Amino acid sequence: MRKALAAVALAASGCTAVLGDDFQLGDGTGGSGTGGSGTGGVLEPIGEHVWSMRFGDGVGQSVHAVAVTPFGDVLVGGSFSGEIALPNIALSAWGLRDAFVLKLAADGTPVWGRSYGYTGGSASVNALAVDSTGAIYMAGTYDGGIEFGPGPMMSDGDDAFFVKLTASGAYDSLWFISGPGPQSGRALAVAPDDTVYIAGNYSGEVHIGGATLTNPAAQAIFVGFVGASGSFEATETFGSMGWAGATAITVDSQSNAWLGGAFDYILAFDQSLNSGGGKDMFLAKLDSALVPSWSSAFGTSGEDDVGALAAGATGGFALAGYASGPIDLGHGSMAGGGGRDAVVGSYGSNGAARFTHEAGDAADQSLYAAAVRADGVVFAGGTLAGSADFGLGTLTSAGGASDDDALLVAFAADGTPRWSARAGDTAPQSIAALAPTPDGGIVAAGSFQGTVDFGGEPLTSAGDVDGFVVKLH
Repeated sequence: MRKALAAVALAASGCTAVLGDDFQLGDGTGGSGTGGSGTGGVLEPIGEHVWSMRFGDGVGQSVHAVAVTPFGDVLVGGSFSGEIALPNIALSAWGLRDAFVLKLAADGTPVWGRSYGYTGGSASVNALAVDSTGAIYMAGTYDGGIEFGPGPMMSDGDDAFFVKLTASGAYDSLWFISGPGPQSGRALAVAPDDTVYIAGNYSGEVHIGGATLTNPAAQAIFVGFVGASGSFEATETFGSMGWAGATAITVDSQSNAWLGGAFDYILAFDQSLNSGGGKDMFLAKLDSALVPSWSSAFGTSGEDDVGALAAGATGGFALAGYASGPIDLGHGSMAGGGGRDAVVGSYGSNGAARFTHEAGDAADQSLYAAAVRADGVVFAGGTLAGSADFGLGTLTSAGGASDDDALLVAFAADGTPRWSARAGDTAPQSIAALAPTPDGGIVAAGSFQGTVDFGGEPLTSAGDVDGFVVKLH
């Protein structure tokens, strides 16, 4: 039946594809949201498989980040134990878990790989970004020690790192971020002029760019801006009378920086935001001096969070995340499904919502990744347990409410549902990151066990958690 659903949906767009038994598409019925037409039907080719690959051994590999260069090359980052073996790439973990970055050509051919760790330590790449020259920026977390090139950095707890590599993967620059408490580099964004923003979290005190930031919150946010000089030109902290965590940052085509995450109690930007209970989402607009000019909070009485933000080529940005009930993301209240629901929205450069959508049932559905194609199509990816309808028919995970499948959805710039699909078997699968490609495609990356099929040859893990990368068009 799933093959039949796929054939119907793709026939409506005038394209064909061969899809595996672990792949399900929405069938063009139903759906709810605000701002879009809510009608079904795929209007153009979206979601055709171009290539896909897995990597890992029987120990465990996790993907957290993906980026695409202006030339179409694909960068993948995360953490691993054991080995990653691909043509042209042979990585062995030095510590308990090492950070890694892989570079693939536009056709999926492995080009090079780098790993970073230290004996007895653990490290992870949490975010990747590229500038107009193809230079690579990495942010993440390490514990114990890590080596990037100029010598080992040691830590007695979780510290953040922020590193620049050349397009060929050679070490270029390192910005120190440290402190007595834990820190984590969570998000990166490159502005149109190739300046760079980093966002992360810390407790107590953090040293960044020669500045010392302090905050009494249980966990606070740090943001740094690296200008044309190559040095930190601004740093700032934002904290709650409780807990606050940044998960995403993006820069729109008008050079506005947008910060997203979650908080409890009170969080101050240009105004004081108040949580409605549990943890609420927040959005904040910052200039290059990191001064906030707009902010808003969205929430339920439960746990809500921004999974990702992604800027569009024509202004504004997209949001992906999850909410624990009915929520208003700025475009009217939406109906919740009873559990943790997947949410997606699109916003203008003034922060006004263009459309929002919520989908789910009594099980948990979450979106952790977002991307905006050059034509304004918004993609979001994450996990699906149980069932969800994004306006093109109900998707149901292979193992029901207790099973996470990889989830990928797409909406037109006006919010019209364009495409939705799940992939996976009764083992867990998840999309962690998305990035658009210069030729109009989309790259999704994540982690999985069992077997997952995105329309090419089925990918089967080596026994533990493996990484995957897939390009769709």
